[in-house]
Amino acid sequence: MSDISVHTECVIAVFIPQEIEGTMTHPNSAGSDTAGTPAGGFTPLPPLSRTDSVIQAIKGYIVSHKLNPGDPLPSENQLCQELQGSRSAVREAISQLQALDIVRVERGKGSFVGNLSLAPLAETILLRASLEPGSLNTLRDVVEVRKMLDIGSAGAIVSALKGSTNPALSAVVTAMEKKAQAGEPFLDEDNAFHQQLYTHTSALLSQLGTTLWSIHMQALSSADVRTDKLEDTARAHRKMLTAAEAGDLETYLEAVDEHYAPLLNSLA
Repeated sequence: MSDISVHTECVIAVFIPQEIEGTMTHPNSAGSDTAGTPAGGFTPLPPLSRTDSVIQAIKGYIVSHKLNPGDPLPSENQLCQELQGSRSAVREAISQLQALDIVRVERGKGSFVGNLSLAPLAETILLRASLEPGSLNTLRDVVEVRKMLDIGSAGAIVSALKGSTNPALSAVVTAMEKKAQAGEPFLDEDNAFHQQLYTHTSALLSQLGTTLWSIHMQALSSADVRTDKLEDTARAHRKMLTAAEAGDLETYLEAVDEHYAPLLNSLA
């Protein structure tokens, strides 16, 4: 049996505990209305559709072979043969995985592992925001999550920067301060500052921070939100950097709160 077909069974089975699986009855079997419910009260899981089975098999193949973004996947013909699935089911599975950035299709070349990014998350949140025209609820939620992310990563950042000097970060803050004094927004500098800080956290936190910033900017562009506290915000960034280099976690957290306060107040 091939790697792919093995994964069709294994990946599906992993979701069904053995003690439950043994007591399940297929919905089409005789007496399934009563005998099919285990004594523990669990309702038997319906069988996966052929498309869902192919999706699970492809994801299992990526995981078991430790594939990275850009690595090639089996061809459409191979998937059809190994999984004994129809061409339409395989194509639908590939299409769904492509929408999730798990698979990338290049015409004439085949299918490859996608970027595995959080882009689908961003699209969903932005759609949610567009369904609430004139509402600031989604933007407020995103800003609050960004703040929580900064608070959660504070320990790692302060530990990494303690006792160091960071000319690049300092230059970014200086640019913020100059723009603030001139009454100009500094969105690019704000983004650059946080992206540099996120390099001292995990790859997932860094990607999540980037995604939240993208959502923040796109939601902000469609909302009439302004703050006249530019200098306070720039000052908070300077305080964050100084506190991190001094290894002062408490002051760093105070600065994070001061950084987000003007925007959250304008969204209240």
